[in-house]
Amino acid sequence: MSSMSRSLTRVVLAVVLAFGAASLAVAQEGDAPVKTAEPLAKKPTADPADLLQRLIELYPRVLRGPAARVVSGASSAGPEITASQAQVEWDRDVAALAKTGDDYLDALAGAAPDARGLVLRGIGHAIYATRDSSTQARVHYEAAADSLQRFLDASDETSEYRADAARWLG
Repeated sequence: MSSMSRSLTRVVLAVVLAFGAASLAVAQEGDAPVKTAEPLAKKPTADPADLLQRLIELYPRVLRGPAARVVSGASSAGPEITASQAQVEWDRDVAALAKTGDDYLDALAGAAPDARGLVLRGIGHAIYATRDSSTQARVHYEAAADSLQRFLDASDETSEYRADAARWLG
């Protein structure tokens, strides 16, 4: 390491230490009130029927995928939508399907869910798990498996979403 680099490193380190010491001194003086974390207020629960309707609206949009949203040039259908914009919108809808499914179950507060709510939540989480780049993919897969299995257990052979649920459950 050159002497110039070492000198620069020492200066930066001295500034950081001085700033840290000054911050500590101010915090110890007690002049400024210390903010404490306030408990989070519980969000009001939405109506389960509204959430189920939202799931039903999101499902076909998610199934169509991002390619169906691309619009080249302005048309009567609306403004131009690029492939990247369509992908962002689709990812948002996938996340909303999974989140709305969770909100739906929370809003029921232990009451029996509509079978459609279970399967749509499960499919939402299954797709979201493939899109989630964080370490939460496993959580989404577990939520999907739970909802889809509950749906299959509660539905009969003629149920509208049975084939979809079985396909996503694997």
